[in-house]
Amino acid sequence: MKLLAAETIRRLGFSHEQLSDDMVADACDDLTPVELSKVLIYVLTESVNAGNGRCFSAVQRNDAGTLLNGLRRVADLREAIAAIDKLLSKEKAYIESAIVKESELSGSLAFKNEAMSVSVKDGTSFRVDPEKWNSIYDWAVRTGNHGLLYKQVSSKVLSEIVASGGAMPEGITMDSFKKISARRL
Repeated sequence: MKLLAAETIRRLGFSHEQLSDDMVADACDDLTPVELSKVLIYVLTESVNAGNGRCFSAVQRNDAGTLLNGLRRVADLREAIAAIDKLLSKEKAYIESAIVKESELSGSLAFKNEAMSVSVKDGTSFRVDPEKWNSIYDWAVRTGNHGLLYKQVSSKVLSEIVASGGAMPEGITMDSFKKISARRL
């Protein structure tokens, strides 16, 4: 993760000739994942602020090269944010697991300090057996429990139906739009 900080700073175009990737990585060596995330968030925020609210400020000209560089920078920012989110999700899960263990050991269902208050409650999650999907669907329709089902369809399957010349069911409309496909070089 510390190398991500160095790479993020380099990718975002920050001038740090006197600051090598190794120096940034060494400076981040003793940081916790949360502290490191704060550093990366600061770098990302500064990058956006440098562009007056945009992620890059060089789009006065709309030539393809400038636009592609801007798209690359946005992709890099999104990748860094996703990496931060993944790291923080793992850290959150670890901390929440430790809180549950502490709750079980102490018998307390609530914890509080000057920064946060937490309560521990029982929860429930559900899994669907894919082989039973048709009976689940039939049950939802038969009992009127339509809220159980998401009101969306698979774009991939519908695209395949349309491409093969098939007819779409009544109630579904298709909108066309231009889509950008990009990859980093």
